[in-house]
Amino acid sequence: MYEAYYGLREKPFNLTPDPKYLYLSEKHKEAFAHLLFGIKNRSGFVMVTGEIGTGKTTICRTLLGQLDENTEVAFIFNPYLSPEELLRKINEDFGIATTASTTRGLIDELNEYLLERNARGKNCVLVIDEAQNLAPPVLEQIRLLSNLETETQKLLQIVLIGQPELMQVLGLHELRQLNQRITARYHLHPLSADETKQYIAYRMRVAGARRRIYFTASAIKRIFKISGGTPRVINALCDRSLLIGYTKEIRDIGPAIARQAWKEVRGEQPRRSIWPQVRAWLPNPAVITAGIAVLLLAVFLRDRSVFEPAPPPAAAVQPTAAAQTKNSNIAREVAFAAQVPVEKAVQAEPPPVPLPTDTTFAGLVDRQDPTASRTAAVQAILRAWNLALLTNLPANDSVDALTEFAGANRLTTEVMKLTLDQIEAINLPALIKLHGRSRSIWVAVIGAEGNDFKITTASNETTLAPRDLINDCYLNEAIILWRDPYPDTVILKNGMSGEDVRVLQVQLRTLGRLERAPTGTFDEATAEAIRSIQKDAGLRVDGAAGRHTRMVLSSWLPGFNTPGLRGMPSVLLQDAARDEAQAVARPEADTEQKPAKAESKKPAEKKPEAKVAKVPGTSGPLDAAPKPQESPAGPPDVKAEELPKPSEQSPPPPAEAPVAPPAPAQPTAEPAPAESAPANQPSAPPVSTPPTDGQPPANNAAPAWPGGLPLVPAEPDAASP
Repeated sequence: MYEAYYGLREKPFNLTPDPKYLYLSEKHKEAFAHLLFGIKNRSGFVMVTGEIGTGKTTICRTLLGQLDENTEVAFIFNPYLSPEELLRKINEDFGIATTASTTRGLIDELNEYLLERNARGKNCVLVIDEAQNLAPPVLEQIRLLSNLETETQKLLQIVLIGQPELMQVLGLHELRQLNQRITARYHLHPLSADETKQYIAYRMRVAGARRRIYFTASAIKRIFKISGGTPRVINALCDRSLLIGYTKEIRDIGPAIARQAWKEVRGEQPRRSIWPQVRAWLPNPAVITAGIAVLLLAVFLRDRSVFEPAPPPAAAVQPTAAAQTKNSNIAREVAFAAQVPVEKAVQAEPPPVPLPTDTTFAGLVDRQDPTASRTAAVQAILRAWNLALLTNLPANDSVDALTEFAGANRLTTEVMKLTLDQIEAINLPALIKLHGRSRSIWVAVIGAEGNDFKITTASNETTLAPRDLINDCYLNEAIILWRDPYPDTVILKNGMSGEDVRVLQVQLRTLGRLERAPTGTFDEATAEAIRSIQKDAGLRVDGAAGRHTRMVLSSWLPGFNTPGLRGMPSVLLQDAARDEAQAVARPEADTEQKPAKAESKKPAEKKPEAKVAKVPGTSGPLDAAPKPQESPAGPPDVKAEELPKPSEQSPPPPAEAPVAPPAPAQPTAEPAPAESAPANQPSAPPVSTPPTDGQPPANNAAPAWPGGLPLVPAEPDAASP
């Protein structure tokens, strides 16, 4: 997406183990040397370990690419195999036609193959990636394979590559024999700060960077601090930083961009509630109940001892009666305490505090399910084009998956960097990517009302969202899905000629972008008309009519039956308003310049000419439009006699192109509108019928648009009106 902006041939920080991007730091060189030593010296077992993302697999693939033709390799990348499945996979990778059905038979076939290759001077190597996931019985089977040897050397060299957990697995008591046979070990450490700087510069140089982009020293320090020198994390941070810089049109990547990239790569961390931890420290509810009962008893006894008068001295002479009275009071108090309900004690615990809900538009994006949102978006696009679902839904949110889905459903995709204004100008339904604080989703823009856009939601419904709220979460990532009426048409450029150019000129004249009659030759006037359309639609302005220009024309012209965001494209509405203002101003200017002599009332009689009606933009209902080509020969030709006559209230054209030999003009009392050619006049060259101006709309209302209505498309294969 950002390669062209930075002048790169390809993405420099892909996460795939591409050997050409292997940066051999001192640590990687040592690991590489250990692998080569173990293979060339046939030492049996070699083990390379390292943390996740330190480049183990990349080193392994680079090693395989540098081995000579006398070395044959079997590469096992799926360690979740049984001992028998492992043997079959090894034989399959070596090209052995396996017929055995037992473990013993598989080992015998492998032994015969290794002996035959050894006699030819071949060296056979078995490489097992992600070896930390191998079960102990499988590791023991691998150890037995090392017994395949001659009196002088091993027939099979085995390389184990895995995470540090592999060393723990080999430390098991039942695997001590295998652990002793490993003669070369190396642990791959992360990069240092200086190596991180060199690593970033190396990958940029391999991708074709020529000092058009610059990671500042503080940005590299930030990346190293976040990644800890792990190459995979460095790749993710740098790739996201370049994307952010591209969206902000910044070539110097600073620490702020690196910090933002880390937030986007990591995602928003879920908030942890402290209530489970507090509850863990609270005592058992039964203990709380007993404590409350004791407390109430103590308070009751204290109150009685304070407010009741002291017993008379005679009570001391009668201990038996006093003791009985006291025991009776205590029994009542205990009975009262026992009646305290347990529920009240449990209710004393504070309830969990609910987490606050983010009510912003970004919070709404975060609450949408990405899969459901993507499904609703593509289904809305198909409904807008009146198409049925022919294949499965997109597998994921990647652009490749969406492009494949569109092609299978007879739609063309255009992945473009567009603002919301440019999408509105193109006037076609589009997929846009919205970014929340913790996730990103695809939604479909299928309509526009005022300053709001109609977008889809994960619940398969549509809602009107304000333009400014969408802009806060939109990074100009858009995919337009449309039906290309002429997918095999070449790019029309200046200097070309032919029927395709003539049809293009008819379309440009229909939109009021070309004033003169079609000639079939792509000249500077045609290029300038194309540039004006490209500028208004937000396309790359080059004056050539390619696929993007063809997409805009199919949206703006009537007769193509395309769904639109509005009933009439916003650009054409502006053209209509401008033409209407010019039409009002032009008669006033003509009145000021009108000569006072009466002789000027007669129309010109010297050399009358047959004229072609000029279409000033879209300042009225379009009566006709060029149909899409149904064959390579182009749309059906229309003779000059069939050209419609413009309305008398249309402004006089500034330029007129003759299309037939001169013929006597019919005088008229009105200021001369364009006259059609006589019926008996020889036929002019075939010219597609341009639309004509009609009466201006009443009450200054927006002119009607006879093209495809938004969200109510015609059948995809129906004939144009």
